[in-house]
Amino acid sequence: GINAEYMGIMEEKKKGKGRQGWKKQQFLENKFSEENTGFLVTCDAAREKEALRDAYNFLNQYLERLVPDFESRAKVLLDAAEAEAPTKRPHLEEPEQQPSAPEKSDKPEQPEQSEQVQQPEKPSKPQKPQKPPRREDRPFYSLPTNCKGLLFVKVNRILAPLIDVLAIGNAIMEDVHTKNEPLGRFCHRLVPVEIACKADLQLFEARMGEILLPKHFPGEKSHAWMLNFKCRNNTKYSRPPFLAFLDDKLSGNNFVDFQKPDLVINVDIIQHLMCLSVLPKYNEYKRYALRAAGAPTPAAKPKKDAPPPPAQNEEKPVPNEPEEAKEGDDGDGFKLI
Repeated sequence: GINAEYMGIMEEKKKGKGRQGWKKQQFLENKFSEENTGFLVTCDAAREKEALRDAYNFLNQYLERLVPDFESRAKVLLDAAEAEAPTKRPHLEEPEQQPSAPEKSDKPEQPEQSEQVQQPEKPSKPQKPQKPPRREDRPFYSLPTNCKGLLFVKVNRILAPLIDVLAIGNAIMEDVHTKNEPLGRFCHRLVPVEIACKADLQLFEARMGEILLPKHFPGEKSHAWMLNFKCRNNTKYSRPPFLAFLDDKLSGNNFVDFQKPDLVINVDIIQHLMCLSVLPKYNEYKRYALRAAGAPTPAAKPKKDAPPPPAQNEEKPVPNEPEEAKEGDDGDGFKLI
């Protein structure tokens, strides 16, 4: 009857919702299947757009400072990548249209006027503002993490040879923690990510053993190290297998120190994304916080229509004090007898 039809409709809707969730999950897995570099940015869950705008601003600022000729070198790389990319399918050329014979009309032909009527000149259209650079041309853009309050700012793969995320992150932290000036209003932490790939234990062992550990842990010198492991929105992985692999690889001159480590191996897993990096001065930089201890939060810019704030030295009005009682008066306006 009616109940059976209603139940059938609800089951179909549930199947459709499940299909959409599966498609979104597959999309994220395919996005993170390629290796990237970038930055992890933490912020308030309700301020992700503002934090992303702040991150773009100061990352571009420090990129121009560390790589002065970035624009010219980036243009060379982008032009070379565009030339190597496969050309789009050419459109079929349309045949040239021959001028058609004039149609005959029943109306009598009017004599042509010798003098042309001067038409008023049309006002020139205002020039359109320049379009922002394409996504493929920008050095930084974001990828979805499916985690509230956590952003991943990815480095353009074509421009990756010009951008050293660890150098940019350390330069930012030096300025923040030596000058004691906060950077950005909505971002809390900025963690450089040397390798970002799909979350997988075998990929972790391969990238750590072949790339990051030989780079930061040379065989001659000994280092104090520590593992910082976090796993969000994923119950498949835990800390022990990652720590066992690192203990096996760094069992020579290196030793573990939780108080003052020279290098911190940072492993962040956010659902399908795994971020790997080896960070120096992790405790000195307060876990790569963008606000030093005791530094004030940058104030918001005052609005144009807002009234100016009152001066600090301005005296506040004193309330009227009651007059002293006169002789023969009790202070309430009644005479004493």
